[in-house]
Amino acid sequence: MHLRENASSPGCDAVQSVTQSLCSLRNARANPHGIRDFSRGYRNGSNNLLVASDGVNEVLALFLLVVAVVLAEEKYTTKYDNIDLDTILTSERLLKNYVNCLLDKGSCTPDGKELKEILPDALMTECHKCSEKQKKGTEKVVRYLVNKKPETWEQLKKKYDSTGEYSIKYTDEAHKQGINV
Repeated sequence: MHLRENASSPGCDAVQSVTQSLCSLRNARANPHGIRDFSRGYRNGSNNLLVASDGVNEVLALFLLVVAVVLAEEKYTTKYDNIDLDTILTSERLLKNYVNCLLDKGSCTPDGKELKEILPDALMTECHKCSEKQKKGTEKVVRYLVNKKPETWEQLKKKYDSTGEYSIKYTDEAHKQGINV
């Protein structure tokens, strides 16, 4: 998925481990009592670890796989973190192009497209997956739009916060940052 850092991120090891465990569950030999025997690699001292084959373990393994995948996708890409925001904000043409991209009124650059795709999730999750640089950049852009381009800010709010939910949610944080939203 394009939002993940890359395939070598720490979460991928967890995904691989859980996937292997799920495969082991499926390939475990059933003994005459309907109990699966994990004789390969799952030993507690000299006794084999025996697990009932009622499907609970498969569900647990699947749950762990989902958790591992979620953890692996914890951060947005940092590929565009070094874009010069000051240049974009002070260029009427560049800013208009990004705003038009976000408002579905124009084409998007690759970084604009990425922003457009992650913006709803970032708003919903309080930018939980953002890097520190992305959080600082967000503050800079919001401050600029609120203070220098209020009509643009209102257009973006209308599209991405039509119910006012995020305005309410982030008002206190904005005030702490000295931004009057």
